[in-house]
Amino acid sequence: MKALVAFEAAARLQNFTQAANELHLTHGAISRQIALLEQHFGLPLFVRLARGVSLTEVGVRLHQTVDEMLGKLSSLSRELRDKSATGNVNISVTPSFGAHWLLPRLRQFNASHPQILVQLNASLALADLDRAHYDFAVRDLPASPGPQAALLFRDTLTPVCRPDLVERIGALPLLHDTNFEHWRQWLRAIDRAELLAQCESSILNDYNLVIEAALNGIGIAIGRTELIADLLISGRLVAPFEMRVPSPRGHYRVKSSHALRKPAEVLWNWLRSASASQHEDQPGSSRRCRQVLQIAHT
Repeated sequence: MKALVAFEAAARLQNFTQAANELHLTHGAISRQIALLEQHFGLPLFVRLARGVSLTEVGVRLHQTVDEMLGKLSSLSRELRDKSATGNVNISVTPSFGAHWLLPRLRQFNASHPQILVQLNASLALADLDRAHYDFAVRDLPASPGPQAALLFRDTLTPVCRPDLVERIGALPLLHDTNFEHWRQWLRAIDRAELLAQCESSILNDYNLVIEAALNGIGIAIGRTELIADLLISGRLVAPFEMRVPSPRGHYRVKSSHALRKPAEVLWNWLRSASASQHEDQPGSSRRCRQVLQIAHT
């Protein structure tokens, strides 16, 4: 087999040196493999030229057969790997989903599926899954992007802050990313939409920074409760107000039009199971939100 692989590369490239570079071998190793084949068949396969080589008539016939055979082996190998629940899964996720939702749960997946290695790429850009090397993506979107998408979860919105700052909540600035809609949605629900313009605000360009700012006591963030569930469960952040409002956006699993490879299918289904088992209600002190805001911002 080694000799046939070396022969295919040399025949395709018409050059022993280039074949050696492609296969990470020496020129001498390629020459020895070709010599073994020529000795086996008792016929020359190449005409040695001053620069490179050319195939003999026998070499042309052998190359046609070997090229077809190696192509079929490669296709079969890919097919068998795709059916096996073993290997790498490459997914594209938003930074906030990767950091706050997936990474805290990934150890559970790794324990259940040690034969699958999950590789993450965090990006806000929408990947072209039909061309990119990702198996699928998870995106925060206002609506389903098409038939190849499946809703993972939809957040509810409520303000969150550090537990030691609850009593000073009225003095805290509002923290949000460049998407004002989440704060606006929640304030409308308590009939206090004007506070978005009246209150001091800190705008950060990424939701991870918003949450880190809240954890560092810089202000009060609009919490996306499903996304930051672990922070609420651990008590590092609390939700001081009773009112929770459905988010206008949802987290979707999005795949290409091609069938998922088996390890990717395992992860795709596990994400849905992990989301379904997540606690709906998170701990936190409860207050009458309208009264607190009335006192805090007047």
